[in-house]
Amino acid sequence: MRFTHDFIEAKFNEYNTTIFRDELPQLPLRLVNSRTDVGKFRYLREMVAGKMVITPLSLDFSVSFDLPQAELEDTIIHEMIHYTIAHHRWVDTSAHGKIFRQLMASINERFGRHITISRRTTFDESPRSTALRPHYFAISQFDDGTRGITVCAKTRIFDIYRALKSMPQIKEIKWYFSSDPYFNRYRNSLTAKVYKIVRPEEGEAAIAAATPLSMLTIGGRLHLTPSVR
Repeated sequence: MRFTHDFIEAKFNEYNTTIFRDELPQLPLRLVNSRTDVGKFRYLREMVAGKMVITPLSLDFSVSFDLPQAELEDTIIHEMIHYTIAHHRWVDTSAHGKIFRQLMASINERFGRHITISRRTTFDESPRSTALRPHYFAISQFDDGTRGITVCAKTRIFDIYRALKSMPQIKEIKWYFSSDPYFNRYRNSLTAKVYKIVRPEEGEAAIAAATPLSMLTIGGRLHLTPSVR
């Protein structure tokens, strides 16, 4: 399920009544395309007459994530806790400090919620998990029989190649190209770091379907070219 404006508005009004005792003034409820924050309380912080004043601006919710309804509801309540702290001008010890944690624990106990301090979005929930992107990568086989992967930044391929070749514990290196979204989960390496293959069955299938490449020296320079299977 994804956030919709009608869903956010209905839940905000419901929770304002049942949880926050109708104390929260209506605030702009915005749908955004954030790929990092499922929900966010936006505010303006400024000094007024020598005092720090926080002015609530909006509650933002991202349409980029497809989550269970209960998690969307908990996200709305999470951001409303931030809002109620700002509205009452309570001074907390940090963004998720003592006051926030006390309110969160009370709401979880009284209303059977499962609100958390933060929610780490899994890769498979992220929009980038399905994006088609070009990936150049090396599969290194070590002396002990284990294998690892290095997804390379395009500008550093040859530097990484030389560095991997200099590692005595690496027995064999094979190069590939693929636009399979599986490889999006790896950062583009700038150095010769070899990582464990995530989800081996899925990874091995993606590697088998990738285009094999050959590293050749032509005119004294390295070239990465498609090779014949």
